[in-house]
Amino acid sequence: MGMNLRHMEVFRAVMHAGTVRGAAQILNVSEPAVSKLLAVAERRAGLRLFERVKGRIMPTPDARALYAEVEALWKGVERIRATAQSLAKRTASNLWVAGTASLGTHLVPLVAAELYRTIPQLNLKVDMVPPVDVIRELLDGTADVGVALSPPAHPKVSVAARYSCSMVCVMPADHPLAKRRSVRRADLAGQRIISISRTLGSLEQTLSGLKLDMAVRSGPLACWFARAGVGVAIVDEPTVAGGTFAGLVARPLAPSAKVEVLVLHNVERPLSGAAKAFQQVFDAVWKTQMRKSDGKR
Repeated sequence: MGMNLRHMEVFRAVMHAGTVRGAAQILNVSEPAVSKLLAVAERRAGLRLFERVKGRIMPTPDARALYAEVEALWKGVERIRATAQSLAKRTASNLWVAGTASLGTHLVPLVAAELYRTIPQLNLKVDMVPPVDVIRELLDGTADVGVALSPPAHPKVSVAARYSCSMVCVMPADHPLAKRRSVRRADLAGQRIISISRTLGSLEQTLSGLKLDMAVRSGPLACWFARAGVGVAIVDEPTVAGGTFAGLVARPLAPSAKVEVLVLHNVERPLSGAAKAFQQVFDAVWKTQMRKSDGKR
């Protein structure tokens, strides 16, 4: 017999706290109970998880390796618990949205504000995750609707709306390229380029021959690196649509590289009224904000 979830919970608590006493406080049980469960966990795992050194417990290399796997599993356990609790009290005005960070800095907050004006009783949960996790949350029912920059395709995920946007170059206001109305491929020669992992394919075609020095997970993260002086960030328009990043300026990339933002839902789950309202409001906010963004340039 292997470790069960309770044994893993105790092991995880001991690793977090560093002591049996601390683990007991986290779990709200007695210290003897933790010690007993930990001993059972070691026996069932067939591993020596902790060494007792001068009255303290020290994790073994096996414990550290096991902890990484338990921690990954525990995220799934917590997600299941949260889903079950929310499903138990779900109403027509509950809405779970999974989105990518590029859309969460400006667009999704504006959509949320408008939704609350039309559905005051709305209970909204927004989770900002990588594109692949947007798909996962739609598939496992955690999210009712997803909005993502260039997400991977999946046969059980339907595209409710599709938007095309350009890539822009972002740099500090005192950067030499900030004086230009647009940034051409030739202008980027010799510059350190920071890109978003999901848009590398589009950029490699547009900037053929140039080295893309650094790739990060999201547009906002690329902007933060640009603000630190690491280089010129090339991000999607929604990332900078609201002028979120003080001290930075955005200039169109010429020729333009196009990427897509998709509004998504699970084809096997009917959309709630709140989810349909989200799609409609997102469409209106997108059109308004992209017009403003084009006007500023």
